[in-house]
Amino acid sequence: DAYISGKCMYLAAAIHDITGMEIRLVLEEHARDGRVFTAKEFLGACPTIRQSTTSGALPYVAHAWVVDEARKEDIDIDGRYPSSVNGWNDGYATMVTAIDSSSMRQILSALNTNPISDAEWDVEIKNAMKVYNDHRDYFDARKSRSLKIKP
Repeated sequence: DAYISGKCMYLAAAIHDITGMEIRLVLEEHARDGRVFTAKEFLGACPTIRQSTTSGALPYVAHAWVVDEARKEDIDIDGRYPSSVNGWNDGYATMVTAIDSSSMRQILSALNTNPISDAEWDVEIKNAMKVYNDHRDYFDARKSRSLKIKP
């Protein structure tokens, strides 16, 4: 349940650490113009981005997942499915690409007024790695979906 509501970024970081797959994320409370940043570009633009939210609130990670480029598939708590059916890829909001665990941590710290400690990060990643490793068949099996997954 934790990875359905609020901890997807830890699962994505854990899967990245195990597989090396790229992490992607979408920001909420930001201009919904479909802009795409690399992690490096985003971290450089953070001060401006924090001031350009649609509501004046700090942007936050709406969803994070990993991308298996070779198979053109995305993986998150819903399992593995074609990237073409991931509704988060449809320009819903600002997307950040080319993320690894370290830059994910930096992004979360940049967006959060109460950053996670090293110990908390380590516990969250360890827990997410356990979920991924304990359910490897689920995450490795491609799901067949007839409808797009919408944010």
